[in-house]
Parts: sequence; structure tokens; C-alpha cells
Amino acid sequence: MAACAPVFLALTAMGLHDLQSRLERWDHDRRWTFYATTPGQLSCARYFSSATINDPVQCDIDVAWQSPWSLIIRIDGLLDWQVDMRTTVPTRLMSAIGARLPERAWANRAILTAMGRGAGPLLRVGQVRLRGTAANGQGFMTAPTRAWAVTQSRAVLSGEDLGPVGPLNRQARLGDFRLPTGHFRGWARPLRDLRSEPASSADRTSTPVSD
Repeated sequence: MAACAPVFLALTAMGLHDLQSRLERWDHDRRWTFYATTPGQLSCARYFSSATINDPVQCDIDVAWQSPWSLIIRIDGLLDWQVDMRTTVPTRLMSAIGARLPERAWANRAILTAMGRGAGPLLRVGQVRLRGTAANGQGFMTAPTRAWAVTQSRAVLSGEDLGPVGPLNRQARLGDFRLPTGHFRGWARPLRDLRSEPASSADRTSTPVSD
């Protein structure tokens, strides 16, 4: 099989029953495309659209668990993506820290900065920024409460098998937000727009992120 240029895929599912799903794609030309089950103004494009010339795409995104450690993500006619995961010593440590931090700690900028600096080397995923400014200018905070390692992933995009997973030579970023260079999956409170009202209980729903 001929090697293809790197493609970065990231999934975010919001709500207890995946009422909103979003997928970010960084293609061969280093251009982002944002796919979501909601309009662009309600999806990740709200924060990051200025980082790409591609318009956001609203479509159905099917997220189905095959087992407690494996899920499949599908966009009809575009993407078939399977992700398998497990725990490791670093991910268990991160999950333990996240579970024990009090709620107020996740709004403390100094704590988020320190956690981000420590998480990158620990998980081997490059730089991690848990607070900063999104590409569209909003301030954000995100709080990783649980983490797993991706053990295996296979994706077929537009009929092309993307091949084995591997670290990016150049870390992808959207404003101050850094995308992991390694194989990582975690549950986090969503990106919070610091110019908006305090997060509601719905906003605090866990969010899976995967590459």
C-alpha cells in the first residue's frame, strides 16, 4: 500500500446521549474541515473557523461503541473510523489527578497552566494547553478528567485507507489550542468561551476527544 500524507482526525461528542457530535479533519494540505451534527455557529467552527478556508459541514455523524474499549465513527459516504484503547500508567495517573481535583480548580488558570505543562511530557503528546485563546479570539479553558491511550486505529476517508496511526512531525494547533501528536483519548469538560456566561450543567457534560 502506498504511503499517504498525514491526516489528523479528532472527535468530540457532547451530551449524555451524543446529542451533538463533531469531527475535525486536518488534511494533506494542512487545512482544517469541521464536520458537525449542528450548524457551524454551534460547533467547533464557532471557535476555530478563521484557521481554515474550508466551510464547516453539517452532517450526520454516527458514533457506536462496539465494546467498552472500542468505538466506530462513521460519516456516510466519507468516513469509516475504528478506535481501540486501553489504560496505561500515565493515563491512569492523569485520570486519578482529574478525579480528585475540586471543581474550583478547573477554573484556576495557574492550575490549568501547570497541568498542561506536565501532561504533555507524561502522555507523550506534545505541548498541551488547557487554557488560552482560540483561533477566533475567544478565551478557553478545558479540563481533562479521564484519559486513555489509543492502541489501534484504522480510518478510511473518501475511499482511502489512511494507514497506521503515528505521531505527527509537526503538532497541529488552532490558536493556543494544541492537538495531541500521539495516540490519546480522554474525557474533558468542553472548551469554554470565557466571554460567555458561566458554564451550565449541560456544558459540564463529559467530552471524548480522540485522534
